Amino acid sequence: GLENRSAIWAAQRVPDNHVTALANSFIIREMNLNDHSNFMASPGVKNIAKKMGWWDASAGPFDFTKAFVELSTIPLIPLYVGRRIWRIFDWFAPSIKLDSTLGYGKERTYPFSVKVDKKVAIESLMALLKDHYEGTIYDMTKGIDAGPFGNPNRFDGNKDKVKGG
Repeated sequence: GLENRSAIWAAQRVPDNHVTALANSFIIREMNLNDHSNFMASPGVKNIAKKMGWWDASAGPFDFTKAFVELSTIPLIPLYVGRRIWRIFDWFAPSIKLDSTLGYGKERTYPFSVKVDKKVAIESLMALLKDHYEGTIYDMTKGIDAGPFGNPNRFDGNKDKVKGG
């Protein structure tokens, strides 16, 4: 918050029969803070955004992500985040055929949530947690991404002099 007194937060209700994806990024966009059944935020969130120069009410509805996200200067980060969101949505709602190259940013990005094609089973969720984009053009178990042994796992080496890190 202002003068580092408190955290700024926002919450949005995920509709019934929908899934959402939080891939280490903000995903809440336009907020109607008068709709208490679907939105909540820290007190004065709009005023803080205005005071900091991050949001102007004359520019349109309050967009939490647009106001509070500082986009990475590393070009691959928005694509990496967006690809992870795309995969989760594509896994549970392939019928909507989202653009896998959309990325993540202040303007055009993925929706907050998508309606699932069928009821989510725990087995499907567990399989997704083990997924390496298998069956897509980004499949990390094939080609150069898989290395010489078809292994999609990545090892960065010795981090901070921690053996096996």
